[in-house]
Amino acid sequence: MARHTQERTALIIDDEPGICSVLKSFLKSLGLGAITCNSAEEGLRLLDGADSDYGLVILDYRLLGMDGANCFREIRKRRADLPVLFISAYSGQPGLDEVLLQPATNLLSKPFSISQFREAIAQLAPGLV
Repeated sequence: MARHTQERTALIIDDEPGICSVLKSFLKSLGLGAITCNSAEEGLRLLDGADSDYGLVILDYRLLGMDGANCFREIRKRRADLPVLFISAYSGQPGLDEVLLQPATNLLSKPFSISQFREAIAQLAPGLV
């Protein structure tokens, strides 16, 4: 099995384990590694960890506990340049338009195909896929 550097690893933050599993599989097929977690708070702890040089965060906008908008703000405090791909099944979420105006952000609406997933990542982080 190929080893991935952290720069080629995505941090997936989604409170649905099934979605995390699918996204991890999609990333693997694109040649990227993935670390998954089920809450914003856990994701932020991982970003604060010793091996935290992720190349991308995939963030569900509707999370239990801290929501995606607040998690995003905390991510930006830690890594202002880190690309964040929001995923959501719901359009028109309060605050979503505001965070999408920030640099290095993109939104992918559920459901999506692997080709749409790849394209969203390629637009957000050229050279990653």
